[in-house]
Amino acid sequence: MFTQNEIDLVRELFIHRDNAYFEFKSSWARAQNLDKTDKTVSDDVLRNHLKGQFRIGTLPTKPEPDNNCKFIAADFDDNKLAQEQAWQLHDFLKQSGLHPLVELSHSGKGYHVWLFFEAPVLASKARTLMLNALVGAGIPISGDTGKGKNTKRALDRLFPAQDAVASTGYGNQIALPLYGNKCQFVDRYNNPFSDQWAVLEEALEKRTPATHLLLEEERKKAEGVPAIQNFSAPSPTIPGANNWYRQMKLPDNVQKVERLRGCEMIKAGIQNANQLEEPAWYAVMSNLAAYGEAGLELAHEFSKGYDKTATKGDASYVYDPKETEKKFYRGIDAIQRDMIPVSCKKIAEHGWTCPNLDSCEYKFIAHYGQPLSTTLWDKDKANRITNEERDALMAWEQKVGYDQYRSWFPETASKRISDYRIAMHLLGRKPLTITYPGEKNQVRSFHHTWENVLLAEAFIDHFVLKGYQGDRSGHSTWFLQNEYDTTWEIATEWRAQKAKGFFPESTKEDFIWTVDFSALDHPQAPYYGLLIIPKTL
Repeated sequence: MFTQNEIDLVRELFIHRDNAYFEFKSSWARAQNLDKTDKTVSDDVLRNHLKGQFRIGTLPTKPEPDNNCKFIAADFDDNKLAQEQAWQLHDFLKQSGLHPLVELSHSGKGYHVWLFFEAPVLASKARTLMLNALVGAGIPISGDTGKGKNTKRALDRLFPAQDAVASTGYGNQIALPLYGNKCQFVDRYNNPFSDQWAVLEEALEKRTPATHLLLEEERKKAEGVPAIQNFSAPSPTIPGANNWYRQMKLPDNVQKVERLRGCEMIKAGIQNANQLEEPAWYAVMSNLAAYGEAGLELAHEFSKGYDKTATKGDASYVYDPKETEKKFYRGIDAIQRDMIPVSCKKIAEHGWTCPNLDSCEYKFIAHYGQPLSTTLWDKDKANRITNEERDALMAWEQKVGYDQYRSWFPETASKRISDYRIAMHLLGRKPLTITYPGEKNQVRSFHHTWENVLLAEAFIDHFVLKGYQGDRSGHSTWFLQNEYDTTWEIATEWRAQKAKGFFPESTKEDFIWTVDFSALDHPQAPYYGLLIIPKTL
């Protein structure tokens, strides 16, 4: 019924990842063998789809390290403006010298606008091209949407729906066109072209070059929408914006998502999803989307208990895997346009208040249990950090950590020093200050900057002769000890020698601990550069 050339044409245009696909039965699900391995996109699979025997979804994006695609499609839902906006986008792309196609979706009310590339391009670049076209064509890319809703926004999402997919992920799927006698390519009056294969042959010949200048442009800003920033592949973190949600280390996200299970909101939804109305549920989806595909499983687990058919008198008020996935990927798309998840305070306004709202240190569900290097972005707007500082802080957290750092403070002070204060100190925003130790307030490290090198040499020589381990660099001297008592002995000896006039009075007044930010990657961090200036001795 279908020639090998036609099968090859479908594969060339629409199949980028052939080691997995989705299949629609009662809902979309990954096609798997009995042993739970993924089914591959064979010629027979494509042939049966074209015959209308079963409907499949194709995966646009190859996961990292590739993160590329060979087509981009815009999905317009069944909305009174869907047809108008789909052709508005088509015409703008045509005027830009490109060759898009418009497909009438399976429902007969929605539209997919397709654009193909001669060779795989980064998903981030393909999405930038299409987002810029939407903005240029004046098509709303934010605001309320949904099937059957007559809103100004008919656009549902793009395929690929995200700029990057974790190595173990799949990304979103889009239904393959030409299912039986449906999902055909049409003219602006919804008339299917008489020869679908000729249309695809022309699309193959007129694919967009992978080197096209439009793929190199910066993402533009639409009116009323936060600035859209470029989104680079994760290596090892995702740079390119000050939005921390786009800097998460994707390979670690599964482990990070597990920490969210301690959040009261997540626990509440899993235990009884019916206590959340849709706005609060959608707000939770926006937080789980911060973790990319790693958050999808928890999104389903959080949602699957929802069933208000009896109380609402409407069978539509029940968990729908497809709708859950749709809202989840929409959340990813929003985050990659530099938006942020809904805060816990805002969720309370949607009808569900966390019992720990006032006491919890995390103001977003997405922050729960995460280190400061990922959550610091929204912690203090006056002290927002750069991407480079965040990377260095993340490396320091993995290498040293806050607990180990606190162990070098006086024992009575360490319990009062938060991770946030340490981070601000390490980043040079606000130095930590404490009172010079007395007999009940000891230190493990002892550092002093002298007025000249001769005094520093005399100090080191004196204590090295007594068997203590110390070092000197220019005017600075320090001792790094494993036990409190050794350092206390040094302080006591210094006090004694100072009383004899051996060392002059220090010209410094304050007792301050500071660490140069440039020293964060030093082998002895956080001790290197530790400055202790005693108030009295």
